[in-house]
Amino acid sequence: MPASFSKFISKSINFSLIAINMFAYSVYADDWFENLNINSFFSIDATVSDHEISLVSTSEETRHYSPDKVNFKNTIIGSQFDLQLTNNLTGFIQGAIFYNDKDDIDTSIDWAYLSYDWGDDIVTRFGKLQIPFLHGTELRKVGYARLWARPLIPSNGASGYQEYIGAEILKSFSHDDNYWTFQLSIGKPEHGLDLIKGKQMALFSAAYRNNNFWLRTAIMHSKYAISTENDLLLSDNSNIRMVSIEAQYTISNLITNIGYSTSRSDLTPNDTMSYISSAYQLDTISPYIFFARNNQHFDSTQPFPPLPPVGTSPIITPEPNGDSDKDNIGIGIKWDFTNNLLIKAQFENVKFRDNTRIRLGLIENESKVLSLLIEGVY
Repeated sequence: MPASFSKFISKSINFSLIAINMFAYSVYADDWFENLNINSFFSIDATVSDHEISLVSTSEETRHYSPDKVNFKNTIIGSQFDLQLTNNLTGFIQGAIFYNDKDDIDTSIDWAYLSYDWGDDIVTRFGKLQIPFLHGTELRKVGYARLWARPLIPSNGASGYQEYIGAEILKSFSHDDNYWTFQLSIGKPEHGLDLIKGKQMALFSAAYRNNNFWLRTAIMHSKYAISTENDLLLSDNSNIRMVSIEAQYTISNLITNIGYSTSRSDLTPNDTMSYISSAYQLDTISPYIFFARNNQHFDSTQPFPPLPPVGTSPIITPEPNGDSDKDNIGIGIKWDFTNNLLIKAQFENVKFRDNTRIRLGLIENESKVLSLLIEGVY
């Protein structure tokens, strides 16, 4: 086992114990321990690729894989703390420890909010929240809750958005075996790129479910500022509009998932994501197959810069124009080893095609990727 992986496991155990002790001490001091729920989760991921490739990860950074080398860098350990402060007020925190994109051990706080139950199935939440835009954003780090080895959406969420600081109100209805939930969210979104600063957002989401079917859709509008790498402000008031729809349908033992999202923005590329997956549940074993596509469309309105004069060598970076596509086709198997532990094996073909840079021409590559995971909750 690599030394860095052993170091990761050691630090993860220490991180979990320190966090649990801190929370346990605070609630013991006030006799609140009976109102505290602590849950933890983990994913141990061993992945190998036949070519150099970057893949979606369980955390917010893309993972880089060297050819024919087993990599544990998508491993993660996290904990959730749910404290009932009063009959109506609850505090919730979720944190995790993982490798970042520089292969250093890092930590994050993904959820940190207060929730108030007003009765009549109305709940408000305020704090740091995940954007409810496609199923994979909110549950990205809890691999145990996911069928596939990795999320089917980019590491930094939909169009670069994963989380926000703000407030949301949720209203639920039910009738017999039918359930509806409506959510309105406002706040300041966080973008995955440092050059893009979210300013404000509004999102509306609606969900329906019954015994064998669920459907969720979301509409989001956000304003943002964008700068160049040398701090030149390009726009202080750009807009992005996003829509998503996602569903799951179960017939006997066959489970089918499908999802689609699209965005239209002023200066950043338009983003379209789609996936379809089918799994057949055989007691504790579920074989599955999936296809996922992520498209970014760059539409530059600036003219292609001329070649530099003879004898000069300025750095000229043409504005990207065209499409960048990534297609994932995979098969796998999920084995529910115990009530709290599962094993996944997944093989996939990843194809990348980029024609956004005229001077570089068409860029294409294709890789075969094999992953073996142990995931659990406790």
